[in-house]
Amino acid sequence: MAVGFDDFADGLTYENVKVGLYNSAGSGLVTLDSDKDAVVHITDPINQKLMAVQTDPETGGSYTQYWDLSEITYAPKEG
Repeated sequence: MAVGFDDFADGLTYENVKVGLYNSAGSGLVTLDSDKDAVVHITDPINQKLMAVQTDPETGGSYTQYWDLSEITYAPKEG
């Protein structure tokens, strides 16, 4: 799944945002690049959640947001 991020808290940029999958073995958070796109491999949409952490470089405070993936449906494979 590919997700584009473009709405950050005041004073933050893509460099202050890390994304990944919550509750996924071997999945760590990565800092967004300048394209502000994240690509994740979903193997268990019932238990995995997309996760983004915004960190304020001045205060060190952070805000974490999760997105439920359990309603994702996949198109059948052709052929």
